[in-house]
Amino acid sequence: MNLNKTPQQAYRQPIIDILTEMRGRGKRKEVILALEQRMTLTEDDYELMAGKELRWQNTASWEATQMRQEGILRHNSPYGYWELADYP
Repeated sequence: MNLNKTPQQAYRQPIIDILTEMRGRGKRKEVILALEQRMTLTEDDYELMAGKELRWQNTASWEATQMRQEGILRHNSPYGYWELADYP
């Protein structure tokens, strides 16, 4: 199956921008809502996954995980929060 989904890497800069606008820290749910408003998502992005999550939300979460591994987001943020590691 060849999906026309937004690539995972495409979420990185919008996540950074949104968190910067939120003073470096935001609830995951709020960041996800802002991403939906900001990004041009495809029909395939809105496919419901087995875990009852939309494909694009799952992909954005995987990018956040990658960003944590690279030190862009904090590893020790409270549950449900995304935080920029280097925000003043």
